[in-house]
Amino acid sequence: MKDEIDIRQALRVFDRIRQYGQPCSDGYRWQGVIAASGYDGYQISLSDGTVTLWLMFHSSHQFESGNRLEREQLLQRLAQLDAIDRVGPDTPRYS
Repeated sequence: MKDEIDIRQALRVFDRIRQYGQPCSDGYRWQGVIAASGYDGYQISLSDGTVTLWLMFHSSHQFESGNRLEREQLLQRLAQLDAIDRVGPDTPRYS
């Protein structure tokens, strides 16, 4: 069974990490998640250091490493980060 993800939520979190996060060698880091993009912009990734979620052209996606539990934990973390930003624009920035 393929993991179901909310592509729009993942894209919102990607944008928020770039907005609130600190630049790092791999992209931007915020709240323990790193957001990075490919040179052409057709691929982006969200990673917690254990699992990487790749979002690709035509809303396709792929997980890199991790078991099902680790993938679910990353998706839960993305949902938490999505909810944090809804609190308001004064949300503190964390690295």
